[in-house]
Amino acid sequence: MSISSGNYQSAGRHSIACSRDGVLRSDPEGRVASFMSTMEGKYGHHSVQAKVSRIPPQLDLAKYGPFDVGVAVGGDLAWRRSNHQLKEEWHDSLFLLLQHHGRTRVDHCLQSSVLQSNDLMVVQPVGDCAFEMAGDSAIVSLNLPREWLDGTHADLLCLAGNPIDGSRGMGRVLSTTLGSLANADASFDEEDRLALSEVIVAILARCKNASSGITAPRSRLRLNDLKGYVIENIHEPSISPKMLAKVANLSLRQLYRLFAQEGIAPQAWVSNLRLAQAHKQLQSAARSSVTEIAFAVGFNDAAHFSRAFRKRYGLTPSTVRSNS
Repeated sequence: MSISSGNYQSAGRHSIACSRDGVLRSDPEGRVASFMSTMEGKYGHHSVQAKVSRIPPQLDLAKYGPFDVGVAVGGDLAWRRSNHQLKEEWHDSLFLLLQHHGRTRVDHCLQSSVLQSNDLMVVQPVGDCAFEMAGDSAIVSLNLPREWLDGTHADLLCLAGNPIDGSRGMGRVLSTTLGSLANADASFDEEDRLALSEVIVAILARCKNASSGITAPRSRLRLNDLKGYVIENIHEPSISPKMLAKVANLSLRQLYRLFAQEGIAPQAWVSNLRLAQAHKQLQSAARSSVTEIAFAVGFNDAAHFSRAFRKRYGLTPSTVRSNS
């Protein structure tokens, strides 16, 4: 996959018919239809709109080991997804976007921002999201599994919807890393994934610290408080939505509304925290048994823990332990 500007063949200014307002009405070469089909097949329903342009819309997808990388290229191309239209398989992922070249307006998390060349942005899987490319533009997208941000890096979610300057400092390092990943030809194994995930999350943390103007919304701060409570009491299997509502000083209905913004139920959120803590303990130097770790993070059935762990991480607890 190559995404250098100018590497895509022009479809010709007259090859795609449009009305007087410039909005695409017919698509004789099937470029927009192909873009829409690829987008929907991979991510779920998106409404796509294109204007006449010498740059035909194109969506390339690649999988390098555990990494899903997407590259969207186009001129005067726009697409939008509404809340909960993303496929369920992506609900546990965030997306790190790189404006490879050109300019794109992004509406996300109740904010409207313009990404310039090398800028980056974290996008959540829930909530409305709209993109509008101007001229010859390309966006690179890398999925970030939520477990990468569990624990000490949960506050990085407040970066969502805020542009990250990729032209200087650690932002430049991150934009270079993501750009090179999209052009990579080599395969990545599990050790590569772990190494790169640590690098990306660490750089994002530095970008957040450098962005003093970015503050977490009140709902995010409340969730962070709840996360601290759950981690402190992670050994208790009795943590329930009713208990969380009491800790957060919310009604049960308000609690479920809070978690609906995250696209996850409270019980599943607690379970994910338990599994994330178990994952860390399995990789630590301490040699507790898998069963001991399961009970330590609040599971009262080792077999259920193993099934839940494998479903979330794609590996058994024993495999993670042996690889650490």
